[in-house]
Amino acid sequence: MGAEKSKPAANKNRFSEAEQKSLTQLFISYSKQQDISKAHIDNAESLQNFLSFKPEQRQQFYKWLQAISSKLNSSKGDKKVTFQTFASVIEYMTKSKQSYMFEEFNKKKYTSLEILCLIMFFVDEWDTIQFNKAIFTREKCSQVLNYILFIFGVESDKVINAFLDQVFKYEENQNEITADHFFYKTQSTLQYINRVLIDYWSGYVYNGIKQLSCPEFIQPSEIISNDFLPILYSHNSSIQHAKGLYLLYSSSKSGISFNRLAFAILGYNAPTLILIKHKEVNKETNESSTHIIGAYHQEQWYSQLKYQGDSQTYLFSLYPTYRTFNSYEGQGSSNYAYLNNRQIERSKYKVGLGFGGNEDFNQFRFWIDDDIQANSYVKSEDKTFGNGCIVSNGRQQTKLDVQCLEIWGIGSEENLQAQFEYRENERREIEKMRKVDKKAMWDNGFNKEMFFGKLNAHQGQLKEEIQREDDSNKQK
Repeated sequence: MGAEKSKPAANKNRFSEAEQKSLTQLFISYSKQQDISKAHIDNAESLQNFLSFKPEQRQQFYKWLQAISSKLNSSKGDKKVTFQTFASVIEYMTKSKQSYMFEEFNKKKYTSLEILCLIMFFVDEWDTIQFNKAIFTREKCSQVLNYILFIFGVESDKVINAFLDQVFKYEENQNEITADHFFYKTQSTLQYINRVLIDYWSGYVYNGIKQLSCPEFIQPSEIISNDFLPILYSHNSSIQHAKGLYLLYSSSKSGISFNRLAFAILGYNAPTLILIKHKEVNKETNESSTHIIGAYHQEQWYSQLKYQGDSQTYLFSLYPTYRTFNSYEGQGSSNYAYLNNRQIERSKYKVGLGFGGNEDFNQFRFWIDDDIQANSYVKSEDKTFGNGCIVSNGRQQTKLDVQCLEIWGIGSEENLQAQFEYRENERREIEKMRKVDKKAMWDNGFNKEMFFGKLNAHQGQLKEEIQREDDSNKQK
């Protein structure tokens, strides 16, 4: 008996009408033939600029199309790249399905990152590859990262090297890594990379979008360039859906002041991104280096005597090594974030902003102190986030030498307007409190009992609030 011909799976309506039309037009443009039943793509050069592939990658992609054609027409041994072949491969690259047209794809359901690497390096063994044995050199990893940045219109060796430093950090061989280990590390620090690739491939094929649009800093950052945003975008769904990143606080513009920092973020009802430029000095050589670290907070900030935030909060290092510290890598604690801007005498509740704190509120993984320059620090471990040095110096605790601190609002103009309205409401409340009934206060002289009675009542109320929070935290 002859070799059995691979048949399409039985599922229907694989593409929408609009997608089918776009796919057909794209194929016709590559095949240069109007009769789609007879058309085929003759060579890799016909796929000019396809999916932003470079010439070598286009050649590899064309070889993959030929291999699929050969499987689809195994009885004839025909390698002509027909519309059926082209549509089958595009479906595999852009659709998350239970069943694909080409039956072989149902046996090998690769992730988008794996598909990209197959096209770039392993086309000849696409259906037999064992990723736990396949070896990636640093150069191959660099090519993959270069493609990911390029689909955002970015070319940056600085960003690529920062990313690869964490990939190879603990590898015995600093120039080689197994493919599955590379995939694991990449998908851990670029959580949405597979979705990003699908979005790009789909946008290109069905809508003619040649480049992914990444929200940018509305005002220039003095800490990082827009080149770093694609890797933040690929790990953060809020950035993906934002109109832009809006500067809420900058130490270089507003001065280093915790009160101004707290005022800048309170009332902003969308996620925030904290960036710090830290100066690290080698005590042995006296040489200095720049480290860029930060934190992402998903929820609106509140000044309160308890922890806040959720599991979407994470810490990160951007430069010279890119790494994320996520809550799902931690030990199960939910002490995500803390903000308090009220000085309370003889209280354990410190003034500052922190992440990954302990139950006594006196130690944090990432701490921005009331005295920002003197007492801010980061640690290498806590019970909320994954362990590791945020400043890559190997020390358990690092006092931060803050050269610049920025906080960015992730969202839109509507969020800024909501913050403005919040501040107006706060201002009106303060004005009401300042207005004192003169008849009640001045009645043949100063009414001490009334004034000090209210003051003592306020102090008692504050003590009760502290006690409630203490009791609540003990119960947790």
